[in-house]
Amino acid sequence: YCASLRAADLLERQLKLLNTVLPELPSILLGRRNPLELLFPDGKMDLLESIYREHPVSRHFNDILAGQAEMYVRERLRQDPDYRLRLLEIGAGTGGTSDRLFSILSPYADRIEEYAYTDLSAAFLQHAQNKYVGIAPYLSTCRPDIEKTPESQGFPQGGYDLVIAANVLHATRDMNLTLQHCGSLLRKNGLLLLNELAGSSMFTHLTFGLLE
Repeated sequence: YCASLRAADLLERQLKLLNTVLPELPSILLGRRNPLELLFPDGKMDLLESIYREHPVSRHFNDILAGQAEMYVRERLRQDPDYRLRLLEIGAGTGGTSDRLFSILSPYADRIEEYAYTDLSAAFLQHAQNKYVGIAPYLSTCRPDIEKTPESQGFPQGGYDLVIAANVLHATRDMNLTLQHCGSLLRKNGLLLLNELAGSSMFTHLTFGLLE
């Protein structure tokens, strides 16, 4: 019964998003309307944030990713209890993955030097500052472009223990180059945690698929 309620609630949120976008589809396809204005009305994240957080598949794989991050951090600190970790998330967006990570890493907060929350959108970075600074005092925000060399954007080579990318790297033009840039960010024995969609649906085609 509870599972059915959750499924119905998710479907209602998806339909709300579709009902927002579909009436404007001709204008979007003709280039007269920016789909971002519809997905993020008045710069608000509400329409998408609830779907990112509550979708059972997204939640499942965010839990797996967060568990892997916690295992890595725990083992790193077992080897060196005084070590201070640096983490970077590429394309953090509304924080669907970050939120779970901040929760599971809270026991290690005093051992985390930095969690670099990055995205190309200034609106997402402001959202993170408003929502997460109190939860994650080690938070920093910046706008790198993973398609360009991190060093040219002020990031030290081998500067991070963990690099996290959830459903973002697929949007880049050259995957080999993108992964090279991710690798250049990692310290020795660092870890890239990567989540990516492996399928498509009409819902994603008519919503996220409209974005550049």
